Amino acid sequence: MESKNESASIEQKAQNSHSLVTLTSQLMEEFSKELEDYITWLYTEGRKPNPKSVCVRCWCFITREQKEKHEPSHISDVVTPAKYYTQETFTKLAIDYGKVVEENGKIFYKKFREKPLPFTQVSTKRVKTVADAISASKDTKVAIDLSQKEVKQKSHAATSNLSQVLVYA
Repeated sequence: MESKNESASIEQKAQNSHSLVTLTSQLMEEFSKELEDYITWLYTEGRKPNPKSVCVRCWCFITREQKEKHEPSHISDVVTPAKYYTQETFTKLAIDYGKVVEENGKIFYKKFREKPLPFTQVSTKRVKTVADAISASKDTKVAIDLSQKEVKQKSHAATSNLSQVLVYA
């Protein structure tokens, strides 16, 4: 367990490095001050109320709301701050997910993107027909939500209508 002084020191470092989020470079050299500051920032962010998770497959932060809409096949790759906010856990994830670059004998780690790419966010909008889904998919990927029960009900209704037409014919 950390002391209050250690916690205050870490939070002070994070406040001093507030510009980390806006840095244009996405790669940080191993053992650099930039990597150290980034880890400090991750630690502070991870201890806030409602911290962001990370989709390690997309290598981006996601909020609780974004997690609900995130690509379903990625859900097993979403980790909580405890899995990324220390240097050890961050570098292990980077190595495991191929986010490490070696150039001229130096090792660089890639930062997490601030938000997921739009195509990884699946709308929770309910669509009733394939035509609605195609229309909606022009802007975003949409999950088609036709349950087996709905399909059977629509099929039964169509069959009933056809029977009535045949009786009158």
